[in-house]
Amino acid sequence: MKQKKIYSLVHYEKAERDIYLLRGIGYYSTYRKAQEDKERYKKKKGFRSFPNNFIIREITVNQTSKIKFIKVR
Repeated sequence: MKQKKIYSLVHYEKAERDIYLLRGIGYYSTYRKAQEDKERYKKKKGFRSFPNNFIIREITVNQTSKIKFIKVR
């Protein structure tokens, strides 16, 4: 059986030294929809100053996964 995938869209920016502000924007049924919203958000106030700071992550539904925290530089 094929695993169901969804995609999360997050934006980040550096707030202070080694501290980052993360904004969860949404979850999408396809990568394309996440990409379209990313392009739309790039033009909005609060996001346009950091247009390259978006992350789209693929998530497998009903699957346990390890949460991995990374320092984004």
